[in-house]
Amino acid sequence: MLKGLSAIVPGGAGGIGSSISRALFEQGASLTILSRRLESVERVNREFGQKNVLSLQCDVTNTESIKESFEMINKYWGAPPSIMVNCAGISKDSLLVSAGDEQIEQQIQTNVVGALKLSRAFVKANLRSPSPDYGASIVFIGSIIGSDGNRGQTVYSACKSSLGGLCSSLAKEYGAKNIRVNVVEPGIISAGMVKDMSSSKYLEEAVKRVPLGRMGEPSDVSNAVLFLTSPSSCYITGQTIRVDGGLHI
Repeated sequence: MLKGLSAIVPGGAGGIGSSISRALFEQGASLTILSRRLESVERVNREFGQKNVLSLQCDVTNTESIKESFEMINKYWGAPPSIMVNCAGISKDSLLVSAGDEQIEQQIQTNVVGALKLSRAFVKANLRSPSPDYGASIVFIGSIIGSDGNRGQTVYSACKSSLGGLCSSLAKEYGAKNIRVNVVEPGIISAGMVKDMSSSKYLEEAVKRVPLGRMGEPSDVSNAVLFLTSPSSCYITGQTIRVDGGLHI
């Protein structure tokens, strides 16, 4: 149970992100969801109810926007978040030679720079305020594409692969301060764009390569996140956990 703990989920209104948000909420965490889109913030408010969940519009590439969000969290919940699950990310697929500068830079800014700026704000907040007995926890939601690559997703793959280095470095820098950092890499999960293309022949062939013989569900990812943010994982840091049905083997 996470009762009494404050959790922040950047990108927590999306497909996998909303499942993670719901799981943290049901475990008793004081939940804050960040979204760049105002309509997503308003939808979250309707679904959860403003008294139970704080939902904020935040541009994760903007330092001031992040700072304001953390200040509002501290004021609203009376403490900084001791859990951060970063689901914020974008993918704009194309072959590299067809990718324009803007397309490249947008993905780098959200997926890489955003992760760095959010991590900096989270670590600073937890260095100023005492963490729970078993410490604070950061979980980055990566992708198997970050490790394995994929045709047409070179930029996205480069961005997601950077999370491994970020995770290892942060784990080494702040382990002594009882801040744990891990990555979850989902495989083919029935959410978002994957769910929309569920009848495509390409996806059908991809699923055939999964040893478990099926797509994963968003709950498979959120269950891994719950483990990594709970006292059960207090001696686990700097790790990348694949939730892919064995696809990588």
